[in-house]
Amino acid sequence: IRVNLPNGDMVGHTGDIEATVVACKAADDAIK
Repeated sequence: IRVNLPNGDMVGHTGDIEATVVACKAADDAIK
């Protein structure tokens, strides 16, 4: 099974570090 969770990558390109952390935590919660 493959899953693509681009949250951190896509938000990371905005340069908003706080939003990137939130996106990565959301992706982490989704796979737990």
